Amino acid sequence: MSKGTPFSDYLSEGLKKSSISLRRLCREAKTDPSFISKVMRGILPPPTDEKLIERIAEVLGLDPVTLILSTGTIPQSLRRDPETLKMLLQGNRPAPAKTAPVYKSPHLSEDLL
Repeated sequence: MSKGTPFSDYLSEGLKKSSISLRRLCREAKTDPSFISKVMRGILPPPTDEKLIERIAEVLGLDPVTLILSTGTIPQSLRRDPETLKMLLQGNRPAPAKTAPVYKSPHLSEDLL
């Protein structure tokens, strides 16, 4: 795996913007700093545990769905709604719904469908 995956890019940017150290992130997200460090350096693939990714996103103030999508997987919450997922991947806004957030990532492509 090469350095600079979308997930590691988001993680690096989130750490810079939040001024949170890697150790603090891992402590608050309840994960191993060695693992996250290796993910960020491209030695290991991004985590697959959605709950872990959601905790990381919460600590860094990132959008959890975008962070999950950046790992190359489709979040559980979007698997039930393929039309919304397709619209999001195309950069379109879904029809207004009850507080439905809009997610868009420049690192995503149709091949995730």
